[in-house]
Order: sequence, then C-alpha cells, then structure tokens
Amino acid sequence: MAPRETGTAALVLGIVGILIPIFGIVASIFAVILGVRHQKTSSRALAGLILGVIGILVQLVVWVLVLIGALAYFGVLSPGVN
Repeated sequence: MAPRETGTAALVLGIVGILIPIFGIVASIFAVILGVRHQKTSSRALAGLILGVIGILVQLVVWVLVLIGALAYFGVLSPGVN
C-alpha cells in the first residue's frame, strides 16, 4: 500500500476504534500498527496513531467499568454480605 492509503486506513481505523465498542480494540490496535509504520510519511498515519492510542485507552476503561459493574451486580464487591 502507498503511504497515503496506509495513513488513511490508520485514520479510519482510529476513528472506528473510538466509536465502536466491541470491534474498537482490534481496530485501535491495527490503527496503532499502521500509524507507527508510516507516521513520518503521512500526517493521516500520525492522526491514526494518536486516535488508535486514545481508542485503546477508551476501550480499556470501558472494559474495566463493565467488569466492575458485573462484579457489583453479582455481589462479589459487597464485603460482609453473605
């Protein structure tokens, strides 16, 4: 792929990584990979890299909150209650 096309792909994957919860972590990882490979040749690749990192962080926060919510729902986080 040409650097411009790869930069555009990284940018699109970075945006998808932030907007779509389940597929987001995979898209963000690919955005980071493509962004790192072509960040010096394309500003879109750099933007994709930045969005990919933000997407990974957002997805990790979402998954931690889901895990905490599930544990609280099932009573695992309620100390002293049997």
